[in-house]
Amino acid sequence: MQGLLDVSFVSVGALTRTELINVFAPLGGVDVLLDRPVVSVAVDGTPTQLAGPGEQSFAIDRVVDILIARRPNEKESERFARHREVWNGVVKRVGAGVELAPEVDTTPAGLADASNFMRRVLGGAMQVWQLSAAPVLDKTLNPKRVDMYSLDRAEVVMVFASVAPSALSGADLPVSVMIDSPFNDPIVSRAAVQRLLDAGIGVAVMREVSAREESATTVAGDDDVTSAINEALGDSFGTLQTTSWDAPVSGVAARITLGSQFAALARDDSQ
Repeated sequence: MQGLLDVSFVSVGALTRTELINVFAPLGGVDVLLDRPVVSVAVDGTPTQLAGPGEQSFAIDRVVDILIARRPNEKESERFARHREVWNGVVKRVGAGVELAPEVDTTPAGLADASNFMRRVLGGAMQVWQLSAAPVLDKTLNPKRVDMYSLDRAEVVMVFASVAPSALSGADLPVSVMIDSPFNDPIVSRAAVQRLLDAGIGVAVMREVSAREESATTVAGDDDVTSAINEALGDSFGTLQTTSWDAPVSGVAARITLGSQFAALARDDSQ
């Protein structure tokens, strides 16, 4: 992950079926919109239909069974939509957050336990973002034709720079910047990350901000840094203007505030 996508995790957690049922228990039930039937196959080969297509309300144990359902030789891509819609249903049910039970550990130590961590996540509003994934069909890259997928590096960096910048490893790039976008548009944000990575510039933080939209993109930092960034970016961001940075962030070389000229370029390129 670190070498390919610039993302590094210091810990991972896994939940059993029973543990996930217990985590979701406060929700009572979840409404899920499915585009196809969900069938699970037992180890002895016996198939069981867990749900039909359409929007339905499911008890928590059935929600978990739909999440973990798998058929022999079923491609992961066939499960993408199902997983997204289950999590969308969970998010809708969570709303502004469920009340935390007294036994939930809200101290920093409680973050180390996967079940406790998930209970704390459900205590606030949530959003769902499913990363784009394309099957690797190249016989050189995937000679055994296993069910393998490639992720969009720019999208991954954009998401983690927005929600968990501490997970970004830096990818050994000489300069990392913070991006501020007043557009609240993932197409614009991803395009900015892509063009910076292509120019050899890392992205440490990505923020959607409330600010007046300006035509030009602004690079704020010291003279040497802004000059180097301007040279590396060329005209890929449209018109660039430079300014000093009154409140720099440790470990971040410059702040780039996206302008409407760049936003228009990004949206045109996506069509």
